[in-house]
Amino acid sequence: MTIHLSIILFLPLAAGVLSLFAPARIGKWVVFAATMGVFAYAVALIVDFDRGAELQYVTDDGWISELGIRY
Repeated sequence: MTIHLSIILFLPLAAGVLSLFAPARIGKWVVFAATMGVFAYAVALIVDFDRGAELQYVTDDGWISELGIRY
């Protein structure tokens, strides 16, 4: 299972932008659903965490291979 830490950062941002364009009574449920989604994702991170391993959930992809740039 691939776990991306950026989902924890950008899901609340996306929900906030969506709630700006939604009516107030629907917008608060959009934000609540995103909050529960981030909570569930954080629980999945905790459950999947291996205490014996070194670095986990690290993104190490080549971006511009000619220059040796990685992120």
